[in-house]
Amino acid sequence: MKASSMQLLKSTSITWKDSSPQSLLVSTALALAVLCPLAASAEEKSKLAASGPAKLAAASAATKPIATVSNSGGMPLYVPIVLDLRLLRKSVSLYEREPDNQLAFYGAARYFLGVRDYANAEKLAKAALRAHPQWASPNFVMAKVVDAQFEDLQCIEYYKLALKASPHWLDASIACADKLNACEKYAESVAISTAALKFCESQPKDAGLTIYMSNLRYCTAHALYNLKDFRGAAKVLEVNSPHYLDSVRLKFLADCYIHCQEWSKALAISNQLVQRFPSDYSYRLQRAQVYAGLNQPQKAIADLSQCLQLKKYTIKNTGIGALAVLEEREVRLLRASMYDKIGQKDLAKKDRAAVKDATDRSYKETVFRTAQ
Repeated sequence: MKASSMQLLKSTSITWKDSSPQSLLVSTALALAVLCPLAASAEEKSKLAASGPAKLAAASAATKPIATVSNSGGMPLYVPIVLDLRLLRKSVSLYEREPDNQLAFYGAARYFLGVRDYANAEKLAKAALRAHPQWASPNFVMAKVVDAQFEDLQCIEYYKLALKASPHWLDASIACADKLNACEKYAESVAISTAALKFCESQPKDAGLTIYMSNLRYCTAHALYNLKDFRGAAKVLEVNSPHYLDSVRLKFLADCYIHCQEWSKALAISNQLVQRFPSDYSYRLQRAQVYAGLNQPQKAIADLSQCLQLKKYTIKNTGIGALAVLEEREVRLLRASMYDKIGQKDLAKKDRAAVKDATDRSYKETVFRTAQ
């Protein structure tokens, strides 16, 4: 990674607020788009860096036609992520000078969202909707504003309005599908993400679009998984190049294989993850589940015992006692079942007793904290 890119990431922060782990994962992957070099020359890039996000998008149109496929809402296919709030701040004054420039509005609104000034973001978006009801981006911004207020259903409606104005705007498609997943509206999420993917397939590919398509596939797979279509979820993720499957998505794919009882595929991924992250207990737990499915209790017990060493389940006044109990429960109950298979009934009984003891202790601590 270039030094300039590293400095950019260190000096800035992600601009969007997300309310779910899935959203955070999507936002993190999208941020990689910033590191993908534009087709412009070095001289052109230096000029773009000093000219603000609106001109950045305009210049990208000349060098990356795929990023600026316009539609009825006036938004490009996707808008490059801008992590530097100083660049976005320039869009505020630019939009004041050019009130008919939707990309300038979008940059200004992203600045207010980035600094968590939701009041000004909402004021700006509502004014833009009055002046330009055909624009897609004000509805997108309003979705972010109400999302910060935990108004999930209203957030979804705003995303749908943005997509109605710009049906092929990938930022809106991903955000809407992700929020639908968070609200357990999985069938709707599949419909939106697959429609976006179908359109993307007809477009010339570049690095940015490939990342967006990867995120859309993950949204689709997440929805299919929750609809119990594990084979379908795995099939969607298998299309991705391994380069675009980070450890979280690889673990998710392995989980799909476990549900499909495709043990050899699940084991291959689990071995890879354990080798890459030997100190992360969650990958060993998943591999233990695979060994259990393969009827290899000794290997499962070894991994489960290592889990308990890596993850200290000592429950103190940390506020996460309940979570720790749930994790310990899963590990110990699986190990107890493996002990049963090899005839070590006493060790199985000890694990089950430890689960009960930890559960009781956590309950008492929770009651004590509540009483305080």
